[in-house]
Amino acid sequence: MIPPNNNKVETSPNFMEELQKLIQMKKEGHLSEEEFETAKNQLLGL
Repeated sequence: MIPPNNNKVETSPNFMEELQKLIQMKKEGHLSEEEFETAKNQLLGL
């Protein structure tokens, strides 16, 4: 029996809002590429 894949990416409206905030902060220069990647991975649960 194959176990279920529990590695789904959360796609709730809250998740999308948070991701867009991170993208905006990076565009505005508030986050470095490394900080952005770290925050994004935390949001994705990686």
